[in-house]
Amino acid sequence: MNGQWMHGNRLWEIASRGAETSDLRKAALVPMEDLLQGLHVHISLSVLDGTDALYVERLAPDELVINITEVAGRLPSHACSAGLVLTPDFHN
Repeated sequence: MNGQWMHGNRLWEIASRGAETSDLRKAALVPMEDLLQGLHVHISLSVLDGTDALYVERLAPDELVINITEVAGRLPSHACSAGLVLTPDFHN
């Protein structure tokens, strides 16, 4: 480790339990599962954090496994569909 600090899975578990996004995730999970069953496409929930789309939840059908998003992952808002929907500047 070279004397450097590293965060681990336990830190993520603790942080995610108290995050404001956990209530959003809980509220959205059932409708997301319904969409997944009906549409058979990737379903993701993200929030805008600065200039990034922060992914809170992600569901995918078993037959579709390739997707670059992951829970707690970030993508620049200008480079992903979630960011384009969430960023007001793109709507003008």
